[in-house]
Amino acid sequence: MRNPLRSEADAFRFLLLTIGYCALIVIAAIINTWLGVAVFIVLTLVVVYVASIRGRDEPPPRIASTVSHPTTSGASSSSRTRRSPATRSTQ
Repeated sequence: MRNPLRSEADAFRFLLLTIGYCALIVIAAIINTWLGVAVFIVLTLVVVYVASIRGRDEPPPRIASTVSHPTTSGASSSSRTRRSPATRSTQ
């Protein structure tokens, strides 16, 4: 699902839509309690429908893969690393 807060403009639009959503429910509830419940249900269904439609338009996420390249001499990189004189032991 697409994140609605990807940019500052999207976040501001989301804020305005949320304020409008709540305001319509409160105004309808002031007129009549059951009208407020009905407006809540209708607006919530509209939001769910719009969110499901917008989610389909987004392409599937890309998964990054890493490719391991073999070393030039065929030895592992850990065996080719040099030890510093301080870490060498007398073996």
